[in-house]
Amino acid sequence: MNAMAVELGHSHSRGELEALVQYPGWTTISIAATLVKMINMSCFMETLNATDAKREFGEVLLKVQSAPIGINRNGKPVAVVISASDYTELNAMRNEWLKAELQKGMDSLRSGRVTDGEVVINRLRKRLENASL
Repeated sequence: MNAMAVELGHSHSRGELEALVQYPGWTTISIAATLVKMINMSCFMETLNATDAKREFGEVLLKVQSAPIGINRNGKPVAVVISASDYTELNAMRNEWLKAELQKGMDSLRSGRVTDGEVVINRLRKRLENASL
């Protein structure tokens, strides 16, 4: 499971969630805090329609310091406004995850655990040909 692809509202195994801990700088506490924040963002988030958000923009800016606010247009979600500190935290986590994934790729290259793209395509073609027989 991709570390950043924890789907809220779906059950995941303990192992899947613990896989998040493998990334540098991520502790169990920071992961738990982030998951709680994500759950709160998705389940209990205040939402406004775009017209109200525009009219009450100053209040929106104050409210997002404590919780994200969803913005809907024509009844459909179009945006989520978060504080600058929440954005910085989420961006830092994304960057740490990306660095860890790149490092795993580089480690695979160094150890020879890679397959040429042309070889993969040829294997897939053979599978398709055999499946259609």
